[in-house]
Amino acid sequence: MLNVFFGNMPDAVYNTAVFFKNDYEDEWIVDPFVKEMIRDVDRSEVLDSGVIDSPVLGKMERDCDAALAQIEEQKYADALYGYRTILRYGVAFYKKSAMVKKG
Repeated sequence: MLNVFFGNMPDAVYNTAVFFKNDYEDEWIVDPFVKEMIRDVDRSEVLDSGVIDSPVLGKMERDCDAALAQIEEQKYADALYGYRTILRYGVAFYKKSAMVKKG
């Protein structure tokens, strides 16, 4: 049976490509089976849910740390008036790979 709905619906997925690309728990990557698959595919080692030591990419975590240090050194957050909470994120990119670290 076909049902047609109009308007926004809670819990509806409108863009399945984006949903399945971005909806996962961080812990999945530290599963032993997943670590073994990653090691077999490109000889990378999963060190933590946010850190992969890759022979090609290196450890992008240090670049994220450098980005967070730059936020502090340049005092970027000081220009944001009136906010109770200011979130800081360090982001590192290499070709199509990226790592984000919350500071």
